[in-house]
Amino acid sequence: MKRTKVWVALAAGLIMYVMTAMCVFAEEQEIVFVSEEIITEEEGIVEAGQHGTVMVDPTLGIGTAVFSNNTIIQLKVNCRTFGTGMDDYRIEIYRGDTAIPGGYTLVAKGVKDFKQTVASYNDIFEVDTKNTSVFTPGTYTIVCTSYYYADNGTQMINQSDRAIFTIEDYHLVLDREFVKRLYLTALERNVDPVGLKDWSENLYYGRMTGAQVVERIFESEEFVNKKKSDEEYVELLYRAVFNRVSDAPGREQWLNFLRTGFSRKKILKGFVDSGEFASLCANYEVNKGTVELTEYRDMNEGVTGFVSRLYNLALLRQPDAKGLNEWTERLLKKQKTPKQVAFGFVFSPEMNGRNLDNTAFVTMLYQTILGRDPDEPGLRDWVSQLENKTKTRESIFNGFADSKEFAEIVASYNIK
Repeated sequence: MKRTKVWVALAAGLIMYVMTAMCVFAEEQEIVFVSEEIITEEEGIVEAGQHGTVMVDPTLGIGTAVFSNNTIIQLKVNCRTFGTGMDDYRIEIYRGDTAIPGGYTLVAKGVKDFKQTVASYNDIFEVDTKNTSVFTPGTYTIVCTSYYYADNGTQMINQSDRAIFTIEDYHLVLDREFVKRLYLTALERNVDPVGLKDWSENLYYGRMTGAQVVERIFESEEFVNKKKSDEEYVELLYRAVFNRVSDAPGREQWLNFLRTGFSRKKILKGFVDSGEFASLCANYEVNKGTVELTEYRDMNEGVTGFVSRLYNLALLRQPDAKGLNEWTERLLKKQKTPKQVAFGFVFSPEMNGRNLDNTAFVTMLYQTILGRDPDEPGLRDWVSQLENKTKTRESIFNGFADSKEFAEIVASYNIK
């Protein structure tokens, strides 16, 4: 304020006023002037002796503007001045609605002189709301008041304007950004308003974790209907969960898991349990969480690998989910031994449908049970015993399955 033009006789009183104001506002955030936008200078305003006016910029809306705390909020006010050097104005921000008696608290303030020329212009201010214990979520009122000094030096109110706006928790804003990028990376589209509200509020109120949101989106009907290949699925996980494109070794490792017969949820769990996803969640201040696996094929990598191997070598195909879950359940619950599971494959209806002759059958046993191609003497001996009916296929299977070689294969999958 330009105090130099105030009567000398009032100097002491004004000093006391300033000191009192400093005490009153000591706990409030200072509203900082940052820039000015000239609309019209010398615009034909000839109302000499009139005093400056200040209005809340209409772009703030009538109760519709929403800001986030823990940020720098930028505010704009519309000023009109008639060149009176003694005019100034004050901006005050209250938590609450000043229209409700006693329902508000001053949290920020700022004072600025009007320009000493005839002009219409905008002043732009910034408010630091990083003190989230002060700038809590809720309704706020901005009050702009213009002042002038009477001939006796008394400060007089010329006019006042107010507007309501909302401050929301920055955590909710971060939750929205987290959801938005998931939609863009996983569903490859912008999030719809309803989805954005539901997902972000589930995160904000602790009803879901970051991992659970990822899980639900990747298992949604919309995503499933895209019919992404395994390669595409893994690449999308890299983008959505790791926030990067895949590297060749890592991509191949995940694809091998899928080829083995693990579910896509098992792969997703590997991604969300990673340090990279933890870092991503930390950036958005989202609770990372995890996902729970429910299928038996996902419970033990060794057991699933062993059963998948039998599908590949005995039945010459990749496992189906239903069969893999059934066999792995029997092994995990100790309902079957590895030998009994192998027997189930070797003498299954599907294997019988292959109509293997004796040579092909023994060769299959070498490859499936011993993990190697047959040596010629051994192959001839086993086939001869089958041809001469001195051995049955079941008894030859038992000879293979009771061997040290098969025991070593079982041990390599950490099955006990």
